[in-house]
Amino acid sequence: MAVTTTDGLEAAVAALRWSAPSEARDDTPWLLAWLHGKRTGMYLDLAPGESAAETAARLRG
Repeated sequence: MAVTTTDGLEAAVAALRWSAPSEARDDTPWLLAWLHGKRTGMYLDLAPGESAAETAARLRG
């Protein structure tokens, strides 16, 4: 999760990192519960190969 201002958007996107699990797993049970939960904010779809600058520009519209 990242919280930022519009001015810090590119740096926040560039700082997003995660490691793939060592073994494939079925995330459906927890993911469905999470998707139906109450949250604030927005979803961000990261496109493979898209740079932080491109993602930030897409979010700015």
